[in-house]
Amino acid sequence: MDEFIVFIDYIGKDGSGLYIYELYLSKDISLVFGDYWNELPIGHCSKDQKYPHESTIDNKIEIRLPILLKLSQNNNSLSMTDVTDNILALCWEDLSNSEEYPEYRLIIHYGEHINVVQEKINKKLKYHEKEK
Repeated sequence: MDEFIVFIDYIGKDGSGLYIYELYLSKDISLVFGDYWNELPIGHCSKDQKYPHESTIDNKIEIRLPILLKLSQNNNSLSMTDVTDNILALCWEDLSNSEEYPEYRLIIHYGEHINVVQEKINKKLKYHEKEK
């Protein structure tokens, strides 16, 4: 499956305390864009303005993680265009409640192949179990 990650949406928490995310995938990342993706900072836009055009999304996958992620569309400095240029990661592991820096930190960049994203998540989950 040649699909690439272009957006991540936080859905909420499930009954067991896992964080629910929806991964937006596209076969052609050059076509993905949102009306407000040039706005600075994207974090000041309304939630509906942050999403890519639905017509450019080929697939969505729901995942559940024990890890809280910081999402690029909530940053208060840069635009989503900066994310597509890989100036800012699409998402990264929130360390605000960590006592020490983890051995492996989950960071996902715009345009990464879904297989690479899955490998990163699996690696983090393996380290997360060791860190408990």
